[in-house]
Parts: sequence; structure tokens; C-alpha cells
Amino acid sequence: MEYRTKLIISGNNVEIYKNKVGIKIGKRKHKRIKRKKKNNEPKIPNPYAVYRARRNIKRIINSNPDMQRFLTLTFAENLTDLQDCNKKIKIFVKKLKRIKKEIKYLLVPEFQKRGAVHYHILINLDEIEQKLVADLWGHGFVKIKKIKEGTNVGFYVSKYIGKDLEDQRYFNNKKYFCSRNLNKPIEMTSARDVKIFLESNRLKPVQKGTYKSYYGLIDYELCRIDKK
Repeated sequence: MEYRTKLIISGNNVEIYKNKVGIKIGKRKHKRIKRKKKNNEPKIPNPYAVYRARRNIKRIINSNPDMQRFLTLTFAENLTDLQDCNKKIKIFVKKLKRIKKEIKYLLVPEFQKRGAVHYHILINLDEIEQKLVADLWGHGFVKIKKIKEGTNVGFYVSKYIGKDLEDQRYFNNKKYFCSRNLNKPIEMTSARDVKIFLESNRLKPVQKGTYKSYYGLIDYELCRIDKK
């Protein structure tokens, strides 16, 4: 039986999924079993939802290599209400858009040890004064870091953002925000398109593995496009 292949291309990163059943498109419907929730029972994080959020963040970052500024914004006050803080960060983004109309960003809220919300933002800003950003923010400390050329931005930034997505305080709240003008990862499932792409590009293997899903065993390979 021949393998069926799916490619996910995000920038120079190519993820190759292979199995003998065929990678299906769409969501599989699961029958939900309702059970009575006990009083004060803690919510259990959905491990797949957390994994999917982390995976999507990496793919978005790798698809937008022009986002080379890494901002960290904190609150001087111990603000812990995520929904209220998200309103403040949206106002900040609107102010930034007045400076740069074609702004691209990916924004992730996180919680400090003291419980206060802070934000990590990957953005396509050119040289900009830290004082100007601090004035636009107006709620506390601002740190700006330029990512060096040649850095694997997806790997670098993922060390800082999305590491605490299992936190129950994210429930019923968005785990990340991004601008609408971002380049999106490309998905290929057509055997013809996959064949043309693989024949037209030289790939350098980075990681291999096999995992089990409801489609059966899937061979996974992460490669990078070798442009030399």
C-alpha cells in the first residue's frame, strides 16, 4: 500500500506527514460523554488544544521572517484579570498602527509568578526608540530586543512564549492574538503538488519520528529548505 503524504510549509520549514490510510482533512467528530461536574472541581486542560496552539504559534512565526523585534510589556500594578489586560493591549496595538500602518504581529499573554499578566510580542518594527514604545504602552516596563539574522526565530521565540498554555487562567480566553495580514502556512495534500514540490526543492532533514493518531501510525519529518 502506498503512503499518502501531507506537507505543511511555513517559511523555510517543511513538515512531512506520511501514513498508509491517508491524511484526512477536517475534524473527526467525537461523541461527547456528559458527566456531572463536582463542586469546585478544577478544569482539566485539553492537551491537544495546548499542543495545537504551540504548533500554530511556531508555524505563524516561521511563515513571517520579517518579524524581527521581540517586545516584552509588563504592568507596574499587579493586574491579574486577563480580559481587562487584553483590552489594554489592544489599545496599545491601535496606537502602534498609527506609526506603522502595515504592522504585523503575534502577541501572547502570560502570567508572572506574582500572578500579574505580561505580554510577549513578535513584531515587524524597524528601529524604534524604547521610550516611544513605553509612552505608547503607558502601563509599566517595556523591553525591546532585536533578533539576530540567521536565528531560527520560531525556535527562539517559542522558548519564551506559549510555555504556560496549560494554565487554567487561559480557559475561555484566547491563547494568542495576531494581525490579519500575516503570511499563513501552506498546506499541500494533492499527490501531484507534493511530488512537484519535493522534486523542486532540496530539503535538509532536521527531525524524524513516528506517532500514533486515530488515522493510524504517522511518520513525521521536519526539514528545512536548503537554498544553497
